[in-house]
Amino acid sequence: MFSMKFYHPIDYPSERFEKFYRNPSYLKLQNRVKTIMVFIGESHYGDFMLSMPFFKTLKEMFPQSRIIFVGHRLSGLEKFSEILPFVDIYYELRMRKKERF
Repeated sequence: MFSMKFYHPIDYPSERFEKFYRNPSYLKLQNRVKTIMVFIGESHYGDFMLSMPFFKTLKEMFPQSRIIFVGHRLSGLEKFSEILPFVDIYYELRMRKKERF
């Protein structure tokens, strides 16, 4: 029978991450990265709301960078987008569905 291994917080002791927290490698890029483009695809309400902490963290890590959202937001999400300051530009893009033969 197949069994899955589930990871627990004790599997990731803080000592393993001390080097990253002491000297984060992204700080070397902080002033060099001018634009960050993130492709989301089809974004529904839940997807959109769950992606906001990610965009907030990007903005905190790279405050001088322009953050660009590329994807399709359902109608109504534009209003949410206006009040959230983490994304600078929204490019609406819809993917075509693949045709089956």
